[in-house]
Amino acid sequence: MTVTETDRSTVARQREFHDLMEKFIGNRRRAFIPRSKALAAELGVSEATLPFLQHLRQIAEGDVVPLERLKRRLCYSAREGWRDKLAELVSGGFAEKAGDGWRLTPRGLHAIETVWANVYEQLRALPLPTDVLRRTVAALDTVVGPATGDEYDRLTMIRRCAPAGGRNAEDAVRIEQLFFETCVLLDDGHIQAWRRAGYRGPELDVLTKVWYGANTRDAVKKALSYSQAPEHVDAHIEELVQRGDLEVEGEAVRLTEQGRRTRDRIEEETDRDGLARWPKGAELEALMADVAALVAVLPPEDQLPTGPTH
Repeated sequence: MTVTETDRSTVARQREFHDLMEKFIGNRRRAFIPRSKALAAELGVSEATLPFLQHLRQIAEGDVVPLERLKRRLCYSAREGWRDKLAELVSGGFAEKAGDGWRLTPRGLHAIETVWANVYEQLRALPLPTDVLRRTVAALDTVVGPATGDEYDRLTMIRRCAPAGGRNAEDAVRIEQLFFETCVLLDDGHIQAWRRAGYRGPELDVLTKVWYGANTRDAVKKALSYSQAPEHVDAHIEELVQRGDLEVEGEAVRLTEQGRRTRDRIEEETDRDGLARWPKGAELEALMADVAALVAVLPPEDQLPTGPTH
């Protein structure tokens, strides 16, 4: 096996590990939906907006939610659906307009802390195997502990959601936070790669969908309906045509050779920078086995409720 093939094999397993951590996060969130619905009713906010309010902890500086930071956190979205959610929070007394941003009121701050307290209760109640949990927390501490916000932009935001007590908090309430922080190293590597190449998030998302195989305008629009309106997609396709990354013929959309090389290079840089701290080989395999055991504690996906989770 050549070095290149070895590297590709390692990256493939690291990507599988990423998906395993994301599976724990996603399934845990879905298992929380019934409690989230009850909390929304208790706190007086809509079910769709409560997860958004909860995750404002990532963005807020104290009680202030700066517009620039909000846009940076949601850097792939051309839609600004968050404006409707913030309008709801303002009308409900959870936030108020402050300059070009917003300020969380005492009611809003209380709601955020209440939701997180309930998440921690859920995590404590899970029958997570103690030894597996301890090994996983220790292993991920070595991965993300030395990483700094100077290197990873989103990591600073994610760390605002860390439970009180930091590394001294209980393993059960730390585990999902460590999954988040580890995954965000890859996210930050990707964002740095496409920014270096001169793209914006929504534009890059269109290029990525075509790179993955979407070959018509309609296919790209469907794939990005959650973050871009059809007119946004059309505008970004035109920008990418002007850059020489895409060719369009009628409804058909395809990568040019330049577009393929550029997107391949972005992916290579994403893996190089975003996975640099991640374990490899036997260490990775042991960690994956432990995380799989933690995922197995949660109900299977076909038994979980559906609804807004973020």
